[in-house]
Amino acid sequence: MSKGQFDKAFNELTYRRREVLIKFLAGQTDEAIAKSLNIEEVTVRQHIKAICEKFGLENEFSDERRSKRPDLIALFHKYKPELLGDRTLRKTAILEQTTQKSIPDKNFVGRETAIASLNNRDIQGAKVILIHAKGGVGKTTLARNYLKQKFGYYIEFPIAKETQNITPIESLLEERLRQLNEEPGREFGVSLERLRQKLQAKRIGVLIDNLEPALDENGKFIEPHRRYIELLRVLADPSLQSLTLITSRDRLHECDVSVSYYPLEGLSVEVWQQYFDTRNIQTNSSALTVMHNAYGGNAKAMEIFAGAIQVDYAGNVEQYWQMNQGDLLVEADLRDLVTTQMNRLEEHHSLAFKLLCRLGCYRYQDIATVSINGLFSLLWDVPDSQHRRVVNSLRDRSLVEFQNGEYWLHPVIREEAISRLRMSEDWETANRNAAEFWTKSVNKVYIMEEALQAFEAYYHYLAIDDFEAACSVMVYRRKSKWKWHNLEGGENLGTSLRTLGLLQKLMLAATQIIGNVLRGINLVSIHLNLAQSYWIVGNLSVRIQV
Repeated sequence: MSKGQFDKAFNELTYRRREVLIKFLAGQTDEAIAKSLNIEEVTVRQHIKAICEKFGLENEFSDERRSKRPDLIALFHKYKPELLGDRTLRKTAILEQTTQKSIPDKNFVGRETAIASLNNRDIQGAKVILIHAKGGVGKTTLARNYLKQKFGYYIEFPIAKETQNITPIESLLEERLRQLNEEPGREFGVSLERLRQKLQAKRIGVLIDNLEPALDENGKFIEPHRRYIELLRVLADPSLQSLTLITSRDRLHECDVSVSYYPLEGLSVEVWQQYFDTRNIQTNSSALTVMHNAYGGNAKAMEIFAGAIQVDYAGNVEQYWQMNQGDLLVEADLRDLVTTQMNRLEEHHSLAFKLLCRLGCYRYQDIATVSINGLFSLLWDVPDSQHRRVVNSLRDRSLVEFQNGEYWLHPVIREEAISRLRMSEDWETANRNAAEFWTKSVNKVYIMEEALQAFEAYYHYLAIDDFEAACSVMVYRRKSKWKWHNLEGGENLGTSLRTLGLLQKLMLAATQIIGNVLRGINLVSIHLNLAQSYWIVGNLSVRIQV
């Protein structure tokens, strides 16, 4: 069941069934639920049976032997863990111990390189490894399957998706010690020492999943949960036989904690093809490769697409992509992945959120990346001394891609970023600043890449309907490799585009400008470049009209 299907089923529950469900998930018995709601126990059982059916589970006792209640708990453990009481969590953890070895995860594919990397870190002595990536890449799936394979079973410290719902580590530690047949101490330090002794004596995997809600904007634990530092110090003890994996969208910046970082990448296109093949979905279409690139190999996107293509498009990838390529966030679960992280960023680091939205104004097409100065140009309301800190906040959250000093947004992130930017008061200023950045970043045009880079400014002015400024981009003069142009103060961009063979771009831009700019000396230059371009392509009749 997907997150969207889960939410729909939950929201459609009647008030009474939701009451029963919440009490059941809190760990109450049927008798206690019946007493508190003043109904019969048989009525409680009927409600729970109906709830199981609502969530796509078979009848509660479909074969009169196996209850579906554990499956219902597991479903809420995945999508709404904040509703699970401590008693229910303990039952779930014990159930996981008995089933972790035997149930294969069919969605765990293509992670041989990641497993090898984690093994290498383990061999090198790492005791705590943080798997870092944006939402949906597969951090938790990798961590759970790796710990299953390496240790047989593991204990988990789940962190709620919402900060206000995080269970105190003191309570979680007590539960995990009891899970390991150890009695917790009266003091937190005593309980930690008992955990250390247990992990020294026995090979046990440890998972801390979804760390970021417990972190502040600087990657440090927020005040109510600072004791996680003490837990991590114990888990990093070299004498332990355990290995701890942490999953997080944000990097951890606690100097007192020794953590090895593993940045997890998306799955390869070959893995997507393999996954689709096993589900009888055609993979000989180029659309699959385009989809893979657009979503960066995101594992969750792969699962969502496979389900949608199977159900709604009879396994036809090409047809699905033709219908949906115009909206990269058409699937609700994918949209939720992106919007959730952006909403959290807005709440906890407004400056980084503003920068991310403003980065949506760059096109990432002819010029696929932007230098760090292009990011700085969008921080007009932030002191220069804080610029790198804001950029690093996006890097730490895997919301901006970067390599060799160049930055870009994945198409899915950009779609949400530019959507929010258009609705904000920053739309015009962001485009003007971006245009000025491109103009200032090119002082000569000798090669095609330099011409394309200078031409990016045109698109930004076009986006805000400033055709006069777009016209000025085309006539802006720069140093030329031709001496006679330099004697005239340089070569204008329109001429550079023409001499470098970028005629279609020049003609399209000139036509748009001429239709919207009424007069001026710059307009004469645009007319001349357009006429010469038509002459080059052989369209003499249009040239005469121009």
